Formats: sequence, C-alpha cells, structure tokens
Amino acid sequence: MSKVFVVGNGPSLKQTPLDLLAGQKTYAVNAIHLAYEWTSWRPDTLIWTDYVGHKNDEALLEIQAQQADTIARCFFRYDYAFNIEPRRKKTMPFVHYIKPCFEHVNCDIDNPRRPEAWHFPEICRYGGAVAVAMQIAVLEGHDRLVLLGCDLGHTAPIEG
Repeated sequence: MSKVFVVGNGPSLKQTPLDLLAGQKTYAVNAIHLAYEWTSWRPDTLIWTDYVGHKNDEALLEIQAQQADTIARCFFRYDYAFNIEPRRKKTMPFVHYIKPCFEHVNCDIDNPRRPEAWHFPEICRYGGAVAVAMQIAVLEGHDRLVLLGCDLGHTAPIEG
C-alpha cells in the first residue's frame, strides 16, 4: 500500500500540525503558499487548477511562477502555461500542464450531468482541485489517500 496526504486550503489547516508531514508523500492544492507563514513544511507536489477566491492578477501569477520554481513537482491547468512560463526563473523543477475534462465544471450535486465516477485516464475537474489531486495520486499508484484541510462545505461555528 502506498499512502499520500492530499492537503487542501480549508480553515482546519490552522489547527493541523503540518510540520509532521515532513518526509511524507504530499500533494497540496491551489493557494497552499498561504500556510507557509505558520509552517516550515512544503509539499512534494502542487496541483493548482482553480482560481477560487483569487483574482487572476499579476501578484497571483508571480506566486504561481514562484511555486513552479520551488516545489519538486507542479501540475497546473494547461491554460495557465501562457501566463506562468514567462515569469519563471528556472527551467526545473518538473512542471506539467494538464488538460482536465471540463464537461462537468459548474455541475452541482443535483445536476444530472454530474459524473457518477472518475473517467480515467482523463482527469475530471468536477469537485475542484482536491478531486484533481486525488485522481493524479490514484493514477500514480497511491491507494491510501489521507485528506487534510479539505473542509467541504465548511461554515463558521454558530456563536451561543
């Protein structure tokens, strides 16, 4: 069995001792760089397929280019290449631009177009970056996925 940690960007990360992931196989998504202010841990692999919560502005593009230059492996959506590559300072590490299936984008749980299962070998974007990271992990042979900071539908606790 091969275990991998898939690290999202949910608010529970602030209560997660990410430094304990040192030496573990990790896939992180999107804006994981925001966690760097409170942890020395860095992921082995970055998957960035969503701009959720971010504007597609110059600062974000610089962050993506920096991530592409410093993380061992990066997977970006193929349409990001034209913006990221000119900003990169290095030709390494490994950066792969993937073209996921867009058929199910913007489908919610009640949509009859939503997928009932992953449709390998094509990677499906349904479910966002965490789902893409999970699919890449499975395609790479991992069979035990541990999700951290994947706070699906998280809402703040009700006071009182």
